[in-house]
Amino acid sequence: MPQAANLKRTFSLLLDSTVKLDFLLPNGIILPLELDSDLSLYEAKDELWLMAAKQPLFRVLQPKEHYIFSGINSETADTEEFYDQSLRLRELPLLLPYLLVTEAARDSTLLEENMQNSAISNCTGISHDDIVRASELNPEVKWTRVRFHRLANMHRKLLQDSGPSGLAQYLTATAQRAVSRSLQVMLDQMGALTVSAWILDSKDQTNESKVVVELGIGATVQDALTRLLELQTELADINYKRRSTCSQLTMRSDWNCVKPPDVSAYLLKICCSQAYLFDMSAPLVSFEYVQQCLEEGRHPCLSPVLRKDVCENLVRCLGISSSTSIEEKSYRNGTLSGPRGLFRMRDKWKSETDGPSTRKRDDVLRDCSPYKQLEKLAQTPHDQIEQDALSGKDLGELGPEPVSSLWQLGYLCVEVRSAKFLAEAAYLSATQSTPSTPVLASPAAASLLAAAGSYVVRVGLFHGSQTLIESKTTMQMPSTHLTWNKALNFRIRLADVPPTARLCVALIRLDEGSRSGNTTEYPVGWANLNFFNYLGIMRSGEVTLRLWPASLLQSTDERFSRLHPAGTVLENPNPDFVLQIRIHSPVKNPIRRPTLQSYIDAYSLSATTVTGSLTKSERLAQTSHTPVISAGFINHVFDTDDLEDVYDSLLDNRGLDGSSANDDPTHNINRSSNVSNDDPCYNEPALRELVTRDPLYELSEQEKTELWQGRFFCLKQLPEALPFLTQSVCWHCRVNLMEFYDLLRQWPRPLSVPVALQLLGAMGLNASASIESAAMFSSTTGNGQRGGASGVADAYVRELAVDSLYHITDSELADYLLQLVQALKAEAYLDNTLSRFILFRALRNPLQIGLQFFWLLRSEIHLPDMRLKFGLLLEAFCHGSGPLLTFLARQVTALKRLETISARVKEYGNEDEQRAQFRKEISRAEARRDLQWLPSPMCLSQRLGKLVVSKCDVKRSKKRPLWLVWTNPDRLAIHHLSQYQLIFKHGDDLRQDILTLQLLRVMDRIWKNEGMDMCLVPYGCLATGPETGLIQAVRDAKTVMAIQRERLRAALQIDNTQLFKWLTRYVRKSPSGSSTLTNHDLGVPYDRLIQNFTRSCAGYCVATFVLGIRDRHPDNIMVDTIGRLFHIDFGHILDNRKKKFGITRERVPFVLTKDFITVIAHGNADVVLGAPVTDTGGGGSRDIHLQKFAQLCAGAYMLLRKHANILLTLLAMMLPSGLPELTSVCDLEHVRKTLAVEMDDSQALAYFHSKFNEAYYGAWTTKIDWFGHWMNT
Repeated sequence: MPQAANLKRTFSLLLDSTVKLDFLLPNGIILPLELDSDLSLYEAKDELWLMAAKQPLFRVLQPKEHYIFSGINSETADTEEFYDQSLRLRELPLLLPYLLVTEAARDSTLLEENMQNSAISNCTGISHDDIVRASELNPEVKWTRVRFHRLANMHRKLLQDSGPSGLAQYLTATAQRAVSRSLQVMLDQMGALTVSAWILDSKDQTNESKVVVELGIGATVQDALTRLLELQTELADINYKRRSTCSQLTMRSDWNCVKPPDVSAYLLKICCSQAYLFDMSAPLVSFEYVQQCLEEGRHPCLSPVLRKDVCENLVRCLGISSSTSIEEKSYRNGTLSGPRGLFRMRDKWKSETDGPSTRKRDDVLRDCSPYKQLEKLAQTPHDQIEQDALSGKDLGELGPEPVSSLWQLGYLCVEVRSAKFLAEAAYLSATQSTPSTPVLASPAAASLLAAAGSYVVRVGLFHGSQTLIESKTTMQMPSTHLTWNKALNFRIRLADVPPTARLCVALIRLDEGSRSGNTTEYPVGWANLNFFNYLGIMRSGEVTLRLWPASLLQSTDERFSRLHPAGTVLENPNPDFVLQIRIHSPVKNPIRRPTLQSYIDAYSLSATTVTGSLTKSERLAQTSHTPVISAGFINHVFDTDDLEDVYDSLLDNRGLDGSSANDDPTHNINRSSNVSNDDPCYNEPALRELVTRDPLYELSEQEKTELWQGRFFCLKQLPEALPFLTQSVCWHCRVNLMEFYDLLRQWPRPLSVPVALQLLGAMGLNASASIESAAMFSSTTGNGQRGGASGVADAYVRELAVDSLYHITDSELADYLLQLVQALKAEAYLDNTLSRFILFRALRNPLQIGLQFFWLLRSEIHLPDMRLKFGLLLEAFCHGSGPLLTFLARQVTALKRLETISARVKEYGNEDEQRAQFRKEISRAEARRDLQWLPSPMCLSQRLGKLVVSKCDVKRSKKRPLWLVWTNPDRLAIHHLSQYQLIFKHGDDLRQDILTLQLLRVMDRIWKNEGMDMCLVPYGCLATGPETGLIQAVRDAKTVMAIQRERLRAALQIDNTQLFKWLTRYVRKSPSGSSTLTNHDLGVPYDRLIQNFTRSCAGYCVATFVLGIRDRHPDNIMVDTIGRLFHIDFGHILDNRKKKFGITRERVPFVLTKDFITVIAHGNADVVLGAPVTDTGGGGSRDIHLQKFAQLCAGAYMLLRKHANILLTLLAMMLPSGLPELTSVCDLEHVRKTLAVEMDDSQALAYFHSKFNEAYYGAWTTKIDWFGHWMNT
């Protein structure tokens, strides 16, 4: 093992000496060579060929250009071909010091495919061979891969057909968003829209002219472009007259004098970026950039550019040259940027760009008809997918033999056979059905069998996280004989098993205490199995379960019951234990689950009869309503006789096997009341009050009954009650299920976004296992709530929720993408509507959705239970994103380089040595190649230029983050944004920061849409892997600590005026002043600066209070030069406070020090609060500014409380993420408390006022903490 560790380190980016490698030539000769590790593969091949010429059989070799190198990847243990010949030997991720010389594919199609697969593997972090192996062994993986690739191929074809303008729009179109209420108020007051523009008359910077134009508030891009081109023509005429004495004139000047330019040949560009305004008919104020400028008090800065220049610039960014052959480009120069197909696409775009356009294209690519067809494919219903899979439609296979009806079968029976311990995880490597993952055999696993004790197996049937029936446990078996052969009979009919049920199995070791005599349970492993496979066929026969380790159990309940229903249904590729079970099937034919239409048809059949004393049919009709049945439906599984037999038995109140249904606990259908479709709802007030509850509210049994009785009222009047109604459904009773599915068919759609999100990830968290008694376990537990994946498990409900998200804009979807990715973990099958929806939207809009989607998946690809699911989505996204793959490959390479440099820097203890080593590393040629001239991972429209080594630094934080500075290569960067600054962190989990910043962004949207702009600064943050990521450095900002350090009295927390004095430096001066601000050349008006500070301080006071953000000190509170205060570093949320020597340091609900109040009071350091603030308007300070601040805080708090459901929903959906401070529903109780969800408005306002007073009067404790922080730094 030590040798393997050294070997892995030897072949890494850290090597900077010589390297010994064995080269295996195609002629059978093995040549050991010692080479300089700085040599590229192309140079190494030259050295190799010189030595090979002296060896036998050299003549049988072909020219060296026909060969490439391959080796064993140290991460995946698979053979990897290295197509990029510019890679240094030090950069090869080799497991062993061998390189195989293999012949490159001569067939152009095969070569293209191999190169693309290599690029995709590099981007996704999962080997192509692993994916292929998994698809060969697991039919569901094969089916899902076919479905995803069909979507990706359609999108790739659409990109190829879109032409150069379509590609430019795809990769450079700027984002749009609906105008908020607060911005609309500002626009109404403005009267005119002022835009700054740069007119570029030629490539000479001396011909750049800045103009300022005033446009109407509703001016479109077309209007602005027309006006700017008119000014450009006027300037050209002026320049022509000035140069009229010259003997020769440029062709461009002559042309400008003849006629004004064609508006259709131009685009508006956002200055200093690679983003363009493509939608000519859209109002300028609909673009996020323009909105941000107006909210910050800046003029939007735009520039007219030729469409042709945009396309040519994009091709240069892709690094593709049509004049260079593929072989020369990829093998000699070694700058291969992407799959070979991109070269052909580039040639096509080049030819179309050079000549005039011969066809009309849609201005908005994403609204064109091919995208509508792509969307239709992504929205394929669940039942249609099953039907296609069952028939083998896409796989070219024959479907299974005729299926039997599930409704004709008896009870569920599972036989537990045996368990086996695998001494080596690699024992099953030849038969594993999932890719290789970092999961290793537990060191303690080998000692489990040797330990004293016996073993049992526990089996349960679940629907999501809800228990359907009491779980069963086998008898004890000694560790020397893990064979049970025990049949576990469950009192639930197969006909009552819901479509998305899953079997949950756990292997448990029992240890009897020698003294107490109590038996203690130790979980060994667990596995989950969908009761119906992806074809809709019931699992039956022998099943081998590869158990996951018990360490993946997340919540208290799961550790208590040893079952993990919220866990994955995929197999563990490297298990310590395997378990054999057998699911009994009473028939030989496959058993298919009923489709949604089958349930509706069965309910329709029951609705055609009436109940009463006359007939069974008559009695049934009075408990139901008559639905509308679509004509022409053919039931492929159940015929009419089957349905009639089912309902004969139901009306007799008897089971299909002749037993009484009343004897079966699963047939408790007391919620089926005699309330018909037309009956009045007598509990309307209770229902209306119930739907106002937060999504974490736990329904009582009485409330569930009331909901079910009022289901028709909810259908017509309260469609937002659907999430609660799903909790009142008896999922283990097919009678209730039939009626519920019929209601679902009629439910008004689309659902609102909060309701759809609740269904996907925030309902059922408090669903108690009412059937299973906790008394069966001997150990004691707390009242911890269930964690893990959440949401309604039913596939048809989830399909309705996803369909309701198709209408939302990309900007709105981007706000919730973090949670939707977590909701993927709750999906029962690899191919599902949510996966296809997110994949479709990510492919359609890479700037707002695609890039974020890629990194959200990429950052969790190391999780063994999610690796395959996320890997399939990443592969399809990379496959269908076309030229975007080039950018993604560059970003992944750059981040790997930064991770390596960070590890090298941390080897040094002295700060000066770290800084020197860091600058030395980024000055290397290979580092400059990887880190320069690439699109920023934070935003594709920001192109990072050269590294400014002198400004790059290592920060003093514990994890030694790297401060990186690039030049902005844009022509106008010198005027606005000359540099880009990012922080790379290695060793910190940034996902909690990402969640907090996203919630701040959502709060900002809520406030703005309600008419309040709180001037928040939710800066960018991106997790790129386990404990690695990037943070956006906010420009022109300083920490409060850095500001206070300028004066000793302020650092000692004695002088409270230093912050105010620092801010007033940036108040607008006269044009002759010496201000050198980058945001505002002439500074900021005094009133606006104080207003920005006051609003932002109020916003963060409320936000940090609601979210329980702790560890607030002057080094993680910052202020920028336009007056906005903002918080950074969110390592402690949900009221998790830091302690020192067992004492809690923070004793106030939020930070409101005298420094802040002095600024709010316009520099009055003597202002005091006076009497406590009350909700009746009494008390408070006599200072009018402080009074307004208190009112602003209260108003912002009440607006958040109004939207408490969406905030709690977003937090609840993050439970599967595994964040250390968000593992169970109990962790969310703090937010429920701070939002006062159980109080009315007056009580909630009084509650907040009490917290405001507590923060103000306790500010002295904060100052003491800050003084201690200054002493420690």
